[in-house]
Amino acid sequence: MARQILVIKTDKSEEEINKIMLGFLEKNGYKNKKYNKEEVLVKNAVPGFTSPQYMKIYIKDGVLKVVAFIKAFGKEYGVDSDYVACVPKKELKGIINSIIVLFNASDENVINRNTSDKTASNEDSSIEGLKEAKYSLNPDMKASAIISFVLGIIMLLCIFIPFPLYLAIILAIAGIVVGASGVKSSLKALSIIGIILCSIDTLIYVFGFIGMILSIIM
Repeated sequence: MARQILVIKTDKSEEEINKIMLGFLEKNGYKNKKYNKEEVLVKNAVPGFTSPQYMKIYIKDGVLKVVAFIKAFGKEYGVDSDYVACVPKKELKGIINSIIVLFNASDENVINRNTSDKTASNEDSSIEGLKEAKYSLNPDMKASAIISFVLGIIMLLCIFIPFPLYLAIILAIAGIVVGASGVKSSLKALSIIGIILCSIDTLIYVFGFIGMILSIIM
C-alpha cells in the first residue's frame, strides 16, 4: 500500500488556497466519498480504462499538503516506478503536476514523496498540525435533467412510428429514473418536464402493450 504525499509551501492565505483547490476539484470532477472510514475526495474511474483517484487535502499557514493515490487490483498506489497499474499512475502523476503548476511552486518549496519509499514519511516536521480541508462537492446533475427531457420528447415522437414496445417502455422508465436525480440540479424545471413526458410515454406504451396482448388472446 502506498500514497503520494505532496507538500507545497506557498505565500497564499488559507482562504486563497481553498479557493484554488475548490476550483481545481470541481473542474476535474472530484466528489465527496466515504472510503474505509475516511472522508476522501474521489474522481471516479472509467470502467476498463482508468482507476479511481483519491485525494485528501490539508492546509495551514500557507502550506498545502495533498495525499493522493489510486486504487487498482485491490491495492493503493502512489506515483512510483512499479509497472503495476502504470497507466492510472501516469494520470495521478499528471494531477500532482497540475497542482504544482497551479501554485507556480519552485522545487525548493515542494516535497513530493511516495510513502512506499523508505526515505519518505507520512509525517514531516515542517508540516505538523495541518488541518484537513473539507469541501462539499455534490455535482450538479444537469446532464440527468437534459437526458430525461430528451428521452421524453423522443419517446413521445416514437408513438407515431414503428418502435418495439418493450424497448419503448424500458427507455421511458429510464427517463423517469434519470429525471429523479436531475430534480436536484439547477435544471429542476426541465427535469420535472422530462419526468412528466416519460410518465405519459410509459402509460401510453403500457396500455399499447396490454392492448396488443389482449388482441392476441381474443
